[in-house]
Amino acid sequence: MFRYLLFLLLFCSYSFGCKCFSSEITKDNLDKHLSKQVLEAKDIYTGILVSSNIVNSDLLLSPDFPRNLSWKNLPYIEATLYVKNVIKGNPKKIVKIRTAIHNCGMKIVMGNHYVIFSKEGQNEVSHCDASRKIRWKDDDYLNEVKNLVKKQNEKAILK
Repeated sequence: MFRYLLFLLLFCSYSFGCKCFSSEITKDNLDKHLSKQVLEAKDIYTGILVSSNIVNSDLLLSPDFPRNLSWKNLPYIEATLYVKNVIKGNPKKIVKIRTAIHNCGMKIVMGNHYVIFSKEGQNEVSHCDASRKIRWKDDDYLNEVKNLVKKQNEKAILK
């Protein structure tokens, strides 16, 4: 029974959906969302995932599962990224991030490249922020992020 629950939690969690937007998803709303994410981010960088592990995974095998879970102790993935390119801020060269195992968590895979938006004092990433896996064809996305950072820096200088 526990193996079945573990399978459902780890591999089927993305099918339940994560509601990030309170309004209709349009290009304009997505542009505003990205602009807000760039503004609120302390650091924006690209990096390669070099390690990961599940934290609080022992809760999944507990006889009290799922009654023993609360939002504060849900299992999550902690991952280490090697920072390759800094777009905004001054992140360390090696960064630890967290993502949920449940539906709002960002799917992460060892060896893949990611763009990460991190806020002051937070290292959580999810489907709801602008962090995501990047591929060779994502140059447009990264250029848009860089242009937004540049515009926001110019506005700050003018103030």
